[in-house]
Amino acid sequence: MGPVAEVDHSASRSPTPPLSNALVTLPNMITLSRIAATPLLSYLITHDCPKLAAGGFVLAGISDFADGWIAKRYNRASLWGSFLDPLADKILIGTLAITLAYQGVFPIWSAVVVVGRDALLVIGTGVIRFKSMEPGKRSVRSFLDVSSMPTHEIRPSSISKINTAMQLFWVTMGMTNIATGVPGPQAITALSFGIVTTTIVTGVDYLVNRREALHRMLLPKRSRTR
Repeated sequence: MGPVAEVDHSASRSPTPPLSNALVTLPNMITLSRIAATPLLSYLITHDCPKLAAGGFVLAGISDFADGWIAKRYNRASLWGSFLDPLADKILIGTLAITLAYQGVFPIWSAVVVVGRDALLVIGTGVIRFKSMEPGKRSVRSFLDVSSMPTHEIRPSSISKINTAMQLFWVTMGMTNIATGVPGPQAITALSFGIVTTTIVTGVDYLVNRREALHRMLLPKRSRTR
């Protein structure tokens, strides 16, 4: 699964084929179905259906592999997909982290750090998108219309991919715990410390390595020309 993920401005160094602006593609529909199914997994966890929840989580993982494979194999990659796929991962990880913390499986502080960092990242991406729009043409419709103006393909950095993989492993262990009782609380807590560490590191990496790009995007043009 891929984090929304950080904008990799270094990607401009090597030209890549332009992506489609289409929203209604098979990979995107699979991704959207994963987002829609996430609340159901949370419901199953909180209503004593751990094995069904674990099975649904496995299906979510399969769907994540499937949408990426189809997009690459049949050239169905799109700008919408580059946003939706990492967003779906964040929604899945965040929702299940909160649910498992509520159930006492994860320490509350670990879920707060993971969800808080991802929420700030999603908000930051939205702010950059909004700031890049012409002042007189800012609207909800134009904000969502990726074909109306130039936009960035979302490409997670290598360290972000590692962090997402670790978060998914963390959630997988939590789901295994509620279904089988293994691993135990001590192992879950130790893993939670590791996840919080990598989450903070990737957050700092995002700010440090993208500070110039963020500065250009967020400051008004008049401020930059003084």
